[in-house]
Amino acid sequence: IEIIESAHKEPINDQNLCLDMTDIETKQNMIRKWLITENL
Repeated sequence: IEIIESAHKEPINDQNLCLDMTDIETKQNMIRKWLITENL
């Protein structure tokens, strides 16, 4: 999560912010699935 946030150094408008939030949530879900798979 910290790496994803640090990647956003450019100023963003509301539309990009919404897209970024969705992208971050998607990546977080992918990370959770990966962690669950690794732990099984």
